[in-house]
Amino acid sequence: MAQKKLPLCVDLDGTLIRTDVVQESLVLLLKEKPWVLFLLVFWLLKGRAYLKKRLAEFVTLNIPSLPVNQEFFHYLKQQKAQHPLYLVTASDIKPSTMIAAHFKIFDDVIASDGIINLRSENKAKALQERFGSKGFIYAGNSRHDLPVWAAAAEALAVNTPHGVLEKLKTLNIKTTVFDPHKDFWRLLLKTFHFREWAFNLLIFVPFFLQAHSHDLGLFLLGYLALTALVTELDILKDLLTLEESRKNSIHQQTPLAKGDLLIATGIRTFLGLFLIHSFLLISLPVLFSFVQVLYGLIFTLHALYLKQNLWSKSLGVILLWGIRLCAGYALLSGFLFE
Repeated sequence: MAQKKLPLCVDLDGTLIRTDVVQESLVLLLKEKPWVLFLLVFWLLKGRAYLKKRLAEFVTLNIPSLPVNQEFFHYLKQQKAQHPLYLVTASDIKPSTMIAAHFKIFDDVIASDGIINLRSENKAKALQERFGSKGFIYAGNSRHDLPVWAAAAEALAVNTPHGVLEKLKTLNIKTTVFDPHKDFWRLLLKTFHFREWAFNLLIFVPFFLQAHSHDLGLFLLGYLALTALVTELDILKDLLTLEESRKNSIHQQTPLAKGDLLIATGIRTFLGLFLIHSFLLISLPVLFSFVQVLYGLIFTLHALYLKQNLWSKSLGVILLWGIRLCAGYALLSGFLFE
């Protein structure tokens, strides 16, 4: 009698794709329907599964543009003849079904249904009820997958952090590792547009022309504040232009667009820089804050409208350089009116 082939159950977020469906949906909601964001708290009060269901009703992802773990996907296509494949995910059933249909390799989809959030212990329980304990192979990527791996006959770890892999080893089950997790800090630094930091040195021009040596501390604070602003705006732009970035070649895409960094990491970095920026502004002249608001407006116009052709793009760059000079003179205003 032929041995029964174990089903291969595949996680979606971070495993099959190099991003997270909920995070992608939140960014798309912010971009297309920002007035709905205030409802998120009320949805979350009804549970994560309900939040995911409502998000799926408001936004539709561009599935072909989502970054894929190519090495692992190639492996799954090879395994299709050997094992029944199941997409098993904590994402909502609606986008999960659409994604499964796009890849055309899955026999069925098991996902959150608006009531049960199919993650961690809930996922392990659902798979054991359907296939039995040790009755399936499971592919995952995060600490939330540890209870599922514990119930599986075999583990596939995809783009998994080192700490999670160490815990996985303690489960004493056969494990195959795909696409080892990349260095986090190196990837995070790639989101910082250091060329813009160099352009920010224009803020010191008024210092060398008019200021006194004892003003240097204020100008250094101003430079740090301006750099925080420029960096947080660049990260926000990267978050809101994920789909546009993914139309470029893989080498031209941002770490967020490629899925090298999670969207949640980009959001946390943006918020951290915003807090640092706000704290620095407390010690700087009020006029400097107004100039920073002006920089944000020009930056937004440049990102959305002034890149249509070479002339308008050049105009936007010149305006942003000019705002940096104005920021330096705004710092001097704190002394001129004392």
